[in-house]
Amino acid sequence: RGDSGVHIITLYRTNNGLFKNNTIKLISNGVGLYLTESTNNTVYQNKFYMNEEAIRLYSSSNYNNISYNNFLQNDNYGIYVTHFSNYNSISFNNFINPSLSPCFAGIHILRWSYYNNVFDNYFEYHQYPIDLGSTSTYFTRYNNFSNNILKYSERAVVMRYGCEYNIFTQNLIDDTTQYVIYGQSSSNDNTFYKNYFLNYAMEPLDGGSNYYNNSFIGNYWDTYVGSDADGDGIGDSSYALSGTGTNYDYLPLYGDPFHNGSSLYIDGVLDNGIHSWQWVSTRSWCSGLGTEMNPFIIEGLTIDGLNSEICIEIENSDVYFSIENCELFNSSQTGSKDSGIIIRNSTNALVKKNLIYSNKHGIFLDRCNNSILLNNQIENVTLFGIYVFESENNSIFSNILFNNPRGLRLDSSHANMVNDNKILNSTTQGISLRFAHMNSVKSNEIKYNHFDGIYTYFSSKNNITQNYILHNQRHGMFISYNSTNNFIYQNEVIKNNNTGIYIIGTLPMNNTFWNNAFTENARHAFENGTLNFWDNGIIGNYWDNYTDLGSNAVDSNDDGIGDIPYILLGLEPNQDNLPIFWDAPILEINTPINDALYSFNAPQYSLTVEKGVAESIWYTYDDGITNITLPSLTGFLQEASWDLKVDEIIQISFFIKDSRGYIDSKEVTIEKDIEAPKISINSPLNGQEFADTTPLLDLDIDDSNLDSVWYIINFEDEIYLMSGSSEYLGQDEWSKLGNGIVNIRVYANDSMGNTNFEDVSFIKNKAIILMPLSSEFFLALIIGTISGAGLATLIFVSIALFLRKKKKQTARRDSK
Repeated sequence: RGDSGVHIITLYRTNNGLFKNNTIKLISNGVGLYLTESTNNTVYQNKFYMNEEAIRLYSSSNYNNISYNNFLQNDNYGIYVTHFSNYNSISFNNFINPSLSPCFAGIHILRWSYYNNVFDNYFEYHQYPIDLGSTSTYFTRYNNFSNNILKYSERAVVMRYGCEYNIFTQNLIDDTTQYVIYGQSSSNDNTFYKNYFLNYAMEPLDGGSNYYNNSFIGNYWDTYVGSDADGDGIGDSSYALSGTGTNYDYLPLYGDPFHNGSSLYIDGVLDNGIHSWQWVSTRSWCSGLGTEMNPFIIEGLTIDGLNSEICIEIENSDVYFSIENCELFNSSQTGSKDSGIIIRNSTNALVKKNLIYSNKHGIFLDRCNNSILLNNQIENVTLFGIYVFESENNSIFSNILFNNPRGLRLDSSHANMVNDNKILNSTTQGISLRFAHMNSVKSNEIKYNHFDGIYTYFSSKNNITQNYILHNQRHGMFISYNSTNNFIYQNEVIKNNNTGIYIIGTLPMNNTFWNNAFTENARHAFENGTLNFWDNGIIGNYWDNYTDLGSNAVDSNDDGIGDIPYILLGLEPNQDNLPIFWDAPILEINTPINDALYSFNAPQYSLTVEKGVAESIWYTYDDGITNITLPSLTGFLQEASWDLKVDEIIQISFFIKDSRGYIDSKEVTIEKDIEAPKISINSPLNGQEFADTTPLLDLDIDDSNLDSVWYIINFEDEIYLMSGSSEYLGQDEWSKLGNGIVNIRVYANDSMGNTNFEDVSFIKNKAIILMPLSSEFFLALIIGTISGAGLATLIFVSIALFLRKKKKQTARRDSK
């Protein structure tokens, strides 16, 4: 919401933007949305309410799309296009005001704005709904206006100076208070054809030189008072426009151009009259010229047959025509071919997007060729949804047939294509072929029909393929009397209550079935024909109960074909020699084995494929985050990825995949051990003294794969094995040691040969002197130890020192 004199939103040099679901209102002296030099923007589903001007395209704002917006009570302009703004699309908008005043123009295009396309808009209560041009020096050219509805205006179409070469067609202009068309001088070479001018107070006034018909047709003027003697829908005399330009509509439409709901009958052999294509083409509900590039299009009719008439009947036609978006119901029931639509003895018909219900037949093609039935919905008829009789080369695509007694029948009709239809809940067959040859029935969804999904009778050389045939109450497919040489392949036949495919009757023979999938049917197939083939020599069919063969259900060479045939039920013995069967591969790990130990070198592996053929092999340490391809079933794991592993427990997952994409995997857990045992010596301690008692060697050793522990004394070669982590040094060895420093080196290794050692040094001091000793003794002891003197020397020194001390004590007593 904005104040006076402002543009609320300006897009300047803005491209490829989207302006959607906004409300802009009460701009009293400005523009709600202002685009300048902006291209390829979309303005969609907005509401512009009570503004002076809603949208302006200015200064080369090109290729913008303005659609599905509501313009309500905007004073001057809904959309204003000016100054070289070209190729814009303005469509499906509503321009609505409560009265003529003060609302001025719905759309105004001026000043060198060319090639804009304005279509399917609705205008109500504007002074000038469409206003073109300005002065003679500014041109407005090559714009197109079609299928717009202009109601309750003052002047419906205004052409000012410089308005040239614009086209107006299929517009409805109703209820103008002044001129239905107002053209100023110098508005020239504009063309009007097949527009409908109703209830205008004043005749069109044109001061320029313009065209009011093309080569085939003019416009409908409800004040025209001429006649149509030849019944071609074109008035016999011209319609004169007032004004200084002296303009005429030389081909004015005659008669009510609008459809009144009555049934329609067209005979292509008639040149004129109300049942001719010529007359029909002049009506508002029919467009085109009947050519391949521009066919007649009958569109948007609603016809209630009142249970007494065929809704639309066309015969003897060879022009190109289409029946589209019609609603047709309650046709008569008495005639054998009464229908919502019946086309007889005709070619080049297109029937699409129609809703057809409560008729005897939905659509009936009777001796028609080269026609198309597309995207129609047909339901609740009393006989056939679609009936095709003695017709060839027709295409029946993407129709929905629901809740009809019979879905679709090809009767004595050949070389037709029935593709991508949905046929549901028919009270008998979904699709039936009767005396029908060389047709293609492909990719249809046929389900919940009360009898059979597909039924053939005396029908040969048809291709029935890629259909989804589900939950039919009797048979998925019923191949009956004299149906021969049909190819039936790649169909999914699922959960049919009696039989998937049922063959019975006189001589249903030489039919070939391959690559069909039979799943969860009460019975998959029942064979009572002659010389039918359940494989094509290369591949058979998939049977979900093939596994009932138990251990015999094997595909030993992994070619997707079971090793033994599938035997069919029935009165005639037959079998599928090449049943589709694929058993997943089975992998076994030979090496490494669980809990195996490995060190620095990557482990060797050996795998066996117990079942199937491996197309690719790989392994992973990390649940598939990194997969490592293996070249064969034996070898060594990748060294680089193994080197990244530390001392740890490792799970390895091995995978194999076969050519169908089935995967099997197995896991093994191993340990990588690259660290030597960690040794802690609890006892003895470094520097600790020992006498006669041998030291306790007490250890803590950290290694889950510890193999052995041993030690050496004073770095000599003799090895002393330990049976545990705590034991006393041998008494004999200890006794042999003299006093002094003792060095013990403890070794430990693990199962992978990783070895470590730890040293400890302590003192052996075996004391033999029982009296107090002087400092000289300790000095001698240290000197003796350091010098490596023997025990005898120490004893000698000790005795000498003792005797010396004794002598001194005696001398002191004597002196006293």
